[in-house]
Amino acid sequence: MNTVTIDDVPVERNPMQVHDIRKPVSRTLGTEHFAANYFELEPGDSFSGSLHRHHDQEEVFYIEQGQTTFEVGLDREEVDVSGGELIRFEPGEFQEGYNSGDERVIGWAFGAPGATHDWDAIESRAHCPECDTETTQSVALADGRFELTCTEGGGGGGVFVQPESPRSLDSCDSLRASSLLNVARQCLHRLERRASGPFQSHP
Repeated sequence: MNTVTIDDVPVERNPMQVHDIRKPVSRTLGTEHFAANYFELEPGDSFSGSLHRHHDQEEVFYIEQGQTTFEVGLDREEVDVSGGELIRFEPGEFQEGYNSGDERVIGWAFGAPGATHDWDAIESRAHCPECDTETTQSVALADGRFELTCTEGGGGGGVFVQPESPRSLDSCDSLRASSLLNVARQCLHRLERRASGPFQSHP
């Protein structure tokens, strides 16, 4: 038997820095057959940073507090999940969740049957500079960066997302710029969604 408090679990952020607090609770507990990660998301923060899927895991998200929106499938169907609610994704289902409210979100992500990701079984949607469109890309983690490789155009180019500053452009490298452009497009989509809400219905 093992016990742990949330405060004792160290923070391990996504390399894209799309949230400030992510705690791999299952790693501290030493689980072998499922993963449990604790999140605190500020408004606009994301659980993952991109639309992605796990071929080897089903995932369940429990929203303990706050308002989230999950984009599901290649058509990015939006599903709102509030405090006290859960949402499940089967293996191979594209999804991305983020804080769509004005208050901090506290939530959990559970995955099974493995306690860790098999990187060969993860795919992400991102802008491919060679295809000049969003494509499905394989994911690898190298030197603290996500390396994305297009699986559709056959170009074989990699996109590197720098952990230092994913929301600011500090390099002329076209591959890095394309990944930042993908993040910017997602932010614009969310701003457009908020602008079309009821609080904008009056002059």
